[in-house]
Amino acid sequence: MNANGTITPTANYDPLNGLVFNGVNGIPLNWTTQHEYYWAPSVGFAWDPFGDGKTSLRGGYGITYTRVPNAGDAAYYAGNNPPRIETLTLITPQFPNAVGTGGVAPRGAPSLISEDLDIQSGQIQTYSLTLEHQFGANWFTSIAGAGNIGRHVGEYWNRNQPLPDPPYDYNPIINTGKVYRYVYAPYLGYGSINTSTNNMNIYWNALEINVRHPVGHNLFLSAAYTWSHALSDVRGTAAFSNGAGPQDVYHPGNDYGSTNYNTPNTLAVSAVWALPWMQGAKGLKGLALGGWKYSDITILYSGFSLDPGLSLPYPTLANRPDRVTGQSIQGPKTVDQWFNTDAFAAPQDGYFGNAGPGTIRGPGLVNFDMAFYKDFAITERHKIEFRAELFNIFNHTNFNAVNTTYGSGVYGQLVGAADPRIAEFALRYEF
Repeated sequence: MNANGTITPTANYDPLNGLVFNGVNGIPLNWTTQHEYYWAPSVGFAWDPFGDGKTSLRGGYGITYTRVPNAGDAAYYAGNNPPRIETLTLITPQFPNAVGTGGVAPRGAPSLISEDLDIQSGQIQTYSLTLEHQFGANWFTSIAGAGNIGRHVGEYWNRNQPLPDPPYDYNPIINTGKVYRYVYAPYLGYGSINTSTNNMNIYWNALEINVRHPVGHNLFLSAAYTWSHALSDVRGTAAFSNGAGPQDVYHPGNDYGSTNYNTPNTLAVSAVWALPWMQGAKGLKGLALGGWKYSDITILYSGFSLDPGLSLPYPTLANRPDRVTGQSIQGPKTVDQWFNTDAFAAPQDGYFGNAGPGTIRGPGLVNFDMAFYKDFAITERHKIEFRAELFNIFNHTNFNAVNTTYGSGVYGQLVGAADPRIAEFALRYEF
């Protein structure tokens, strides 16, 4: 294997270079049979501690599994591995007779998709304990502790990542771009070997408080507050979608932190109110002003946890920057600088960035959706409903995207926002 990543065949050159095939020479057709059966118990209880029907204590625990062993199962992608599918690249071709006059590019080190022999279905453990009590005739409150644990979560690991070169995380010559990075990898002759594994974990725990007033004085009211924290060594916004893998496959624990869908505080309030005015009015006044209803959905939540990223004009194995000692990540929270951009710096050659994942707090959301509607009776069985719905009625600017990539031209800036105020009018005929 040459320094530029090309291969010079020798007399003993083996183009398969250690590859095996499903269903050949004793290899199972489905590659691995180590995990075929799964235990999935579920248990729950409900208890009325005072026997008056106004207080309940409920709890439960259960285990479920994903439908397939891995959302990114290598079986979907391994068909692109050599030697089954290869491409021929021509250099200096003279069209239209390219094959006859062009030259074939030197064989390069191919990349592979592979699968861990210990592959198994992702597991979700769910648990909760809820205390609920009725106050008065129609007020209900509840407080709950709930959580999930995700085990055997899938991700792709590059098993051919260049080896550590103490005191460096990898040979710093890679940062110069003068030598192909996989010259320093454990499996020579290959580029990346992205292996589908399920060694990752997810944890989510929450405290949930809920107040409900189902009916009374023509009013329905519900309010819910959730404090939660989600932690994982899987990055991205989808738990079982096989992400890009850890920054350093030899130290995957360094990717453990708040998940990218972690929102510590969430408040949701909803109401439906039959307006009391003109309810008994007759004639045109009753037709125009009586029988209106008002509804509201208000949602407030703190921002998502974001990962600091890295983009440099020279080669690097790092995908996160370094954390600058003594600098707070909290920033002015303006459009041009949401967080303190001086809190991060480029890592030195030969090192991965030490900035923790999920350490930047994104912008939160403040949203009010309201609606006014009324039923106009035509006959006993026929009516027309008119609805006026206003989404984000106060036109509050809700930014939802921050560029966290150190080295980007818009580093630290807000680069996206949710919808502005939208008004919608509708007529519905019921019969």
